Amino acid sequence: MKKLILVIFLLISVSLFPIKSDISPKHDEGPFLQFSSIGYAWQTFELSTIPLLWPLGLYNLSFRYYGIENSIIDTFSYIFDPGLVPSYTGQPREGLLLLYNLGSYYHTNYNFDNFSIKPHFEINNSGMFLNDGTDTASLNMIWLKISLGVGYYSTEDLEIFSNLEGGILANIFAYPETPTDWEDTVNQIKSESLYFLLKAGVRWYYDEYSAVELGYRFKLKESPLMFLQGFTVTDWLYNIFGIIYYNTSEEQINIPFITTDYYLTFSAKF
Repeated sequence: MKKLILVIFLLISVSLFPIKSDISPKHDEGPFLQFSSIGYAWQTFELSTIPLLWPLGLYNLSFRYYGIENSIIDTFSYIFDPGLVPSYTGQPREGLLLLYNLGSYYHTNYNFDNFSIKPHFEINNSGMFLNDGTDTASLNMIWLKISLGVGYYSTEDLEIFSNLEGGILANIFAYPETPTDWEDTVNQIKSESLYFLLKAGVRWYYDEYSAVELGYRFKLKESPLMFLQGFTVTDWLYNIFGIIYYNTSEEQINIPFITTDYYLTFSAKF
């Protein structure tokens, strides 16, 4: 009888521990400073940027809304000036090239005892702007990303998870005027853009604002758009190498946990 009571007590204790969320909590009202970002928090809003990226020519701004329970809406912008770093060595600029991404996502984290479910919807407008001193050209694309994560918390801070992610290209726009067969080209690219990716692994929430994630990527359906997958800095690095070596016979650079399908990230929170 005593053993039965003990087992019941342990089961109740495990099911009631305060499991974590993969949404970073809102800062106290007023200015805040973290290792990687600075910003200002209002009652339900936050505005922040990552100044460590500015010297690299990557300018960014994030606007977050915390007014929905267990959810967050984040609207963000990134503008990359690839000519800035070479200019430090005195290399002259020949025109202006800017790469950009403007987007917004809605992310939810519902916890049910030891289990979690995490829907995510995202829309992005990515593109480039080029001015060679005489002419101006631009190209941008609107694309969607949807994911659904499920998890089980084996302890208060440790989650076993899987995440199904998919994305598709909605449209492409170009300036100046495009060839007469542009619409057919866009439709073909859109039809081939769908990708699906499954991630599985473990996630350790080591403080309020950060989590370590160790996992593996399973490519269920590949497309060039797949190299916009993920949500972390580690994913960005993986995507850059993936774009370089996509559909080539060249020997790939193999960096454990970076260019491989098994990965490690220290920024696994939204």
